[in-house]
Amino acid sequence: MGEVWRARDTRLNREVAIKVLPDDFANDADRLRRFEQEALATSALNHPNI
Repeated sequence: MGEVWRARDTRLNREVAIKVLPDDFANDADRLRRFEQEALATSALNHPNI
């Protein structure tokens, strides 16, 4: 569904994942909705091994 990159958030001083979607996903409302749903679900996770 996209490429995922590991990066560093300098404001919060933590590692983050950046997901880049293919261009054709930008015009698909259903795929964008699923991407937002995935982002909300993963941001709610809190575990030391993640």
